[in-house]
Amino acid sequence: MNSDRVKPIITELKIFNKRVNAGDTLNDRILFEDSVSRLKEIELKYNEGYISFSFVALNYQNPERVKYAYKMSGLDNDYVNVDNNRVANYANLAPGFTLSKLWLL
Repeated sequence: MNSDRVKPIITELKIFNKRVNAGDTLNDRILFEDSVSRLKEIELKYNEGYISFSFVALNYQNPERVKYAYKMSGLDNDYVNVDNNRVANYANLAPGFTLSKLWLL
């Protein structure tokens, strides 16, 4: 096991560049009720096709050495390496698309 490896967490969710917090109402429904860092699944409606996630991996000793990659099951074939960028964006998602897994490295 690599002791230098840190686990990233989701820190923010935006739909059409508008931040969505736990308990917020969006299109007449509550999208999720728990903290975004515990988000496991959300279902998008036809008019919610642009979504972005911000994430961070806490490494207090060497934060500049943290490199990020992400992969969305069902959308990305391979990991998207983003170096120090901490945002994943997805556009033109199909109506009814269920977001189930965002893998962060």
